[in-house]
Amino acid sequence: MRVAPLGLVPEIDAAAAFRLAHAAAALTHGHPSGTLSAAALASRVRDLLGETPMNTALDRMEARLGEMPGAAETLAAVRKARVLAHGDTPTAEAVDALGQGWTGEEALAIGLYAALRADTFETAIRIAAEHDGDSDTTASIAGQIWGVLYGLDVVPHAWVRQLDVLDAACDVGARLAANAAAAPAGVTAAPRLLHASA
Repeated sequence: MRVAPLGLVPEIDAAAAFRLAHAAAALTHGHPSGTLSAAALASRVRDLLGETPMNTALDRMEARLGEMPGAAETLAAVRKARVLAHGDTPTAEAVDALGQGWTGEEALAIGLYAALRADTFETAIRIAAEHDGDSDTTASIAGQIWGVLYGLDVVPHAWVRQLDVLDAACDVGARLAANAAAAPAGVTAAPRLLHASA
């Protein structure tokens, strides 16, 4: 859940966001499903910020995953979330089928499912949080995906006003989003970012 902002880093494209998040997650996660789910999330954030349609961003994310060794578990979880989100399985059963969110691929799948299935921010958070697993992580991922799709205006203002660091968070987020959105299409990472992800 902590790598989504890497998709907002100025002067990088989605492929570089993937590599950077993969390297960042490797600091604490030794299993490929942990590092690759993080990489997938950050790259999707970058694609969505560039106004790539959701299904196209997901297809690109799956293609990046498909090029990586050890990605089978993460790919299967993402694909299952996409199928369930467009099916008629009751929400609680679908979330249960995706796991509890204690592993990277499960957390990514539940957050993705919630964002795809919901029609409001509140519903996305509710779907991702109302289970017995790692619900703060899954709700965070769902909120990050929903937020990059629809912006701060869709987040209930009563929720936002309760943040004790609201001004600082909005300032940093706005600067990152503005810089990331201004980067030309196809731009690659600055050399120091590429070096960090190698």
